[in-house]
Amino acid sequence: MASDWIVVTERGAAQPTVSRYVGGFSKTALSAAFGTNLGSDDITSVSPFNCGLQVSAVTIYAVLFDGLYRSTDGGATFASIFAFPSPAADLTRRICHGGLHVAYDSGSQEIIIGGWVATSIASTIQGWTYNLTTGTPGTPVNQGVLGSSDEICGSEILYGTSVHFNYGDGFNQNQWFAFDLVAQSWASFSLPAGGGTAFNKAASSCYAVASDGALYLVLYGFLGGVIGTTELYRFTGSWAFAGALETQDDNGLENGARAARIALFSDGTDLQAVTLFGGPTVSSHGWHHWTITAASNFDATQAINRTVLNGGIVPLALRNVTDGGSANVNGDKRCIVVQDTETTPGTLVTLLAFSDDASPGTPFAVYLYRGIVLPYLLQGSGGAVRDALPQASRNGGGYFFTPTQDGIEILSVAPTTGGETITFRASGGGTITVQFRRSRQQQGATGLATLVGPVTGGGSLGTNQVTGVTADGFQLNTVTWNFFADTVPNNEALVVLVPEKG
Repeated sequence: MASDWIVVTERGAAQPTVSRYVGGFSKTALSAAFGTNLGSDDITSVSPFNCGLQVSAVTIYAVLFDGLYRSTDGGATFASIFAFPSPAADLTRRICHGGLHVAYDSGSQEIIIGGWVATSIASTIQGWTYNLTTGTPGTPVNQGVLGSSDEICGSEILYGTSVHFNYGDGFNQNQWFAFDLVAQSWASFSLPAGGGTAFNKAASSCYAVASDGALYLVLYGFLGGVIGTTELYRFTGSWAFAGALETQDDNGLENGARAARIALFSDGTDLQAVTLFGGPTVSSHGWHHWTITAASNFDATQAINRTVLNGGIVPLALRNVTDGGSANVNGDKRCIVVQDTETTPGTLVTLLAFSDDASPGTPFAVYLYRGIVLPYLLQGSGGAVRDALPQASRNGGGYFFTPTQDGIEILSVAPTTGGETITFRASGGGTITVQFRRSRQQQGATGLATLVGPVTGGGSLGTNQVTGVTADGFQLNTVTWNFFADTVPNNEALVVLVPEKG
């Protein structure tokens, strides 16, 4: 069973709430209602992710359209700690915002959380930050955007210290941005022509970091509003076209390009894409699964379609009729990928949450990805499309919630002879053993970090563990991570380091 996901429900007739998806699908309310009642939904073009973040056993943050909220009682109640200065007034713009992301400022050795929101200022979005180390908000930074009456946001991802996302109306006004949480600055980008046209601007998109360290983006684009291509792009400072997975003649996916969500994730070696496919003569829209291999240098033109190969890994309920399945006609389906290294430390677990359409109350059917041979395995059904899920989480347990979990916080990471000094504290009571999972290239943190002395704070050095750590929420502890022993280069910028109970 997967760890409990933290989800934020901001959209609907009631005030926002924070809940947990127990096992990844059974929704259970965690908090009392808080924040502003937004009234009716306008969700088909909007889908925030990663809006809840747990940083200790009792402290959880949530972001809404109007500010940052915090719970200090394990999620039971939330109070505003940072009111955004120009919250959006229009309903659609209110629910068009990013989630919470965590970055480490290696210069100041401080932990920053932040993201972006739409505002009430014409043609303006805002990047915001909050310093967890000092407990102070940053000054929001404005970014101009092309005006639009139908704002949408697609997928987003933290790459290095920048949050990448797309924003606009899904067509001629779609734009690609990155907000750097540490520098508190904006960058904007354009996509190359791709599949024969400059129209590659669909909101139905998803990001992932591959094992080569580059950021990748899969999206559904149009050629003249009729021909659709599922396209892959690579980012190494700027975007480059990496090939098309497939082309289809399908007006039925026109709305899907705005309301649907396709998926991209790394299995640690190769990229896996889960994409929608249909056509004007096809009575259903179903899912395809593609493997884009590291061996091909992530060339989408050499991708392998595993939908029906050797029996196929996509269940019949998710395939269209052409592929022998029974999926319905809707072209606005969603697939949200959630990656978990908490359930089984050292193992990357990938779950895929599918919906049959983009209606607010439609439940998710959650499947376990079991590799390129076995079909996805159904875990259960629950929750609703209106919930902001933890998409492609890479911050360890930050986007998951376990009621009895001991909280371990990394407070700083500073260079020292032989590696880096990790300063941390633990909460939950008693004494515990602490260890750290690490990874390169911003992949899921599965490898155990090599620890060496000295240890301060009262604990003792074990085999890559610190034993006897006082979990009182106050005692500071330090240990050295010998990242050279873990073959991490000194200038590696995409390292993930996650604390856990040993």
